[in-house]
Amino acid sequence: MRPDAMILDDLDRQTDGLDLVEKKISILTRSILPAGTDDLAVLAVQNLIHSDGIFARLAGLSDQPADFLADRVVSGPHPALIGAVYEQRDGRAYVVAGTPTWEGQNRAACQRMIDTYGLSAFKVECQHDVEIFVGGLFTDVQFRSCRPETVPDLVKVVVWVDPAVSETDKSDSHGIQVDGIAADRTIYRLFSWEGITSPLDSLRRAIRVALHFAASSVGVETDQGGDTWKSVYREACRSLVEDGTVEADTRFPRFKSAKAGAGHGPKIERASRQLADYERGRIVHVIDDQRSYAVLEKALRRFPIREPHDLTDASYWSWADLRGKLLAGAMARAMTPDVDLEADLSIIPSANRSADTWEAPGQPGTSPARRRMRLMGSPERGWPGG
Repeated sequence: MRPDAMILDDLDRQTDGLDLVEKKISILTRSILPAGTDDLAVLAVQNLIHSDGIFARLAGLSDQPADFLADRVVSGPHPALIGAVYEQRDGRAYVVAGTPTWEGQNRAACQRMIDTYGLSAFKVECQHDVEIFVGGLFTDVQFRSCRPETVPDLVKVVVWVDPAVSETDKSDSHGIQVDGIAADRTIYRLFSWEGITSPLDSLRRAIRVALHFAASSVGVETDQGGDTWKSVYREACRSLVEDGTVEADTRFPRFKSAKAGAGHGPKIERASRQLADYERGRIVHVIDDQRSYAVLEKALRRFPIREPHDLTDASYWSWADLRGKLLAGAMARAMTPDVDLEADLSIIPSANRSADTWEAPGQPGTSPARRRMRLMGSPERGWPGG
């Protein structure tokens, strides 16, 4: 006997990682739905609580739309209040405006919910605000921001990559962060990217944004892959020249690396260090036209509640580099026996490399000023993060 009707209720949890979402979809599409009759009717019901969950995909609100239940009719998501406005008074949140979606849950009922389980939880459960992660490390941070034209002269710009070692639907994401520091020690977050791709493509992207922003170095967290990333960096530089993406005389940024175990602590401890700078207003997000700042803010908001955490980690390494914390971590590791400090900093050896750059063998370098003029004046090359 096969069922001719199924009700799917509350399949998503806010804390589901992408791997768990994929596992649920696999079970649903390969085991549960195929068990139904040819005229199977499916009713799926849940509040929208996960930006990449099953229901976000069914509703067409995720970057990864569902390819199952293709003939579905979608209703919602419907927030409890349309145009809700909140105020904080004496440590208590009040809803002061908003039109109820249905009569059975008016504004007074919504206020009781807020009083019972808090404004953040209400926004997630009843307003479908999937960008709020209750209990996240950066949940309460008010990010400073500015437009690119207001960014002051930067003393130093760096790019850092938190990589994965494979490219499959089950792989970890790669995270790329570009940061610069001004003379007053304020850090400006210039560009952020996160996604699943190959290790070589990840470094190609990082090198392109490094050249675009005239960064002095490209760094990689090498907990996975170790010294292999030096070879991948060299190959990425060569491939960019060979396919004409950059000119043959391009002077490539210096390669650097760091290991999470070299005095930097676990992920939450690392993220907590830059959190203090956010709380002091010493980090500014640059509102770029590609909206990459929104990618970073989404990654920070969900940390450590939901994976992936790669962009948050990449943002730590770029912050640590500009704050001078990388050398401190390397020195801490150097206090143990048989550690080569130069190897820990992982500078690519090359007879043609200056202190801050690595060049393809036989290719003369160009000045940073010439490189900036060439890249910034060549929009036909395409946005390096794409």
